[in-house]
Amino acid sequence: MDRLLPKTKFLYLGDAKLDSEDNLLAIAAREGKFLSTGAFLPHLQEEFLNHREQLRPIDYYPQSQAKRAPEERDRYQAFERSHSLSGDVDGRHVRLKYRVVFVWSEAKQRQQAQTRERHLSKVREEFETVERNLNKYHLTSEQTIIGRLERAKAKYEIGSVFAYELKRNRRGQFVLRWSIDERKLERRQAPEGVFVLKTNLAKRRYSPEKVVRTYKGQIHVERRIANLKGPLAVAPMFLEKPERMAGLLYLLVGSLSVLALMERAVRRNLNGEPLYGLYPENRPSTAPTGTLVLACFASLCIVIIKDRGQTHRRLADLTPIQRQLTKLLDIPAEHLRTFKRRCGT
Repeated sequence: MDRLLPKTKFLYLGDAKLDSEDNLLAIAAREGKFLSTGAFLPHLQEEFLNHREQLRPIDYYPQSQAKRAPEERDRYQAFERSHSLSGDVDGRHVRLKYRVVFVWSEAKQRQQAQTRERHLSKVREEFETVERNLNKYHLTSEQTIIGRLERAKAKYEIGSVFAYELKRNRRGQFVLRWSIDERKLERRQAPEGVFVLKTNLAKRRYSPEKVVRTYKGQIHVERRIANLKGPLAVAPMFLEKPERMAGLLYLLVGSLSVLALMERAVRRNLNGEPLYGLYPENRPSTAPTGTLVLACFASLCIVIIKDRGQTHRRLADLTPIQRQLTKLLDIPAEHLRTFKRRCGT
């Protein structure tokens, strides 16, 4: 396989599944480069809180916000720390020094804050319900009441900020006092919007901004992988010889390139104008995908006419959106034709 495919330096770009000591050391042992997100574990949260004053704005925003005014785009900030690992790989001791980039995203913070408030509200409602129905219905024993409160707290992580005290008054009835620990709540809010990137890419060539931009770019690769599994319908198969594996890979990459070029041609020829007809209810599509373009031609059929012993094959009339797409794909009308089948039918 090494002789059939070109060699180049790989950047292992992945999600948290790549982030394990064994994986990172194995990549470093083979002089590879990696860039992955990591689980924001408690010790990393503590490190972030101890150094968050180092956060600095970076010139990054999602591509989907490119047409917004600069002040309307979501802000990003980052700082980095140096970490190290050591271990044995294939009987060889490996030492690895890598970068941990802490990235704060305004969009992520907004999303997490909404989730936090929603979960807080649900736990608060449960506590209020227990307080309101105390000493009534089935809330008449200490075990039942505490069980109800603890289940409410355990439902969401934010439940840990709730504190309560259950006592009996002089008449023997239960009295519940509860509150939200503001210090705990503030500490849980502090790392909201933050995610961690780990990489051994050189700092002189990859600033924190470029690290974030490179990581975020993996969505384009993932979309093309989805194309392989979707419209190109690649199915698992067993291939014995490396030459056949390389040949299959060549065909897949060629097919994927055609799909990507179709997508690019349509978008370029639209010149930023929306395309109507691809989505239901005639909704506009500002960036048609290759998948949608192919799906639009799924209904195109061949009309077979048999007359006096002769068979004529004709393409059915194109729909308006199909005709528009052929123009956007720079396919001349005279090139649309059918061909005789070679199987004798």
